[in-house]
Amino acid sequence: MPKKETMSQNYKDHLDRLLDHEPVTSDNIHADASAYPNVSNTRNLLLVMADSNRKFLNYSFLISGDYLKSEGYIRLEFTTHIVTMKGLQLEQLYNALFEHRVKIIVCRDARYNALEGEGFVVNEMVVVSN
Repeated sequence: MPKKETMSQNYKDHLDRLLDHEPVTSDNIHADASAYPNVSNTRNLLLVMADSNRKFLNYSFLISGDYLKSEGYIRLEFTTHIVTMKGLQLEQLYNALFEHRVKIIVCRDARYNALEGEGFVVNEMVVVSN
């Protein structure tokens, strides 16, 4: 008999909130839905914009990344796009991006910042083609 696969409750809750267009917290970037658990050859970064539009980019095309703490933003340069993210406590996100561990980044309205508690918050995300 085939093994029945089950979804962890944290992952299901996260996915439900994402699909219902509710703000999704960055809980911990080691969480099931937002970080890669182990080494893999193919890794993509899913960007969920404030208007719920989505774009994914492959980490293998990431050329460089800058974190300007004093200005509160991260700039990622891919071969085809430039991604700029502004927010709060972005150092944790930057370090995880450096290690290619982040799967999903969700842009949230600033009015939800107080609900976040600890962890990074992305309030503005701009993706432009090179």
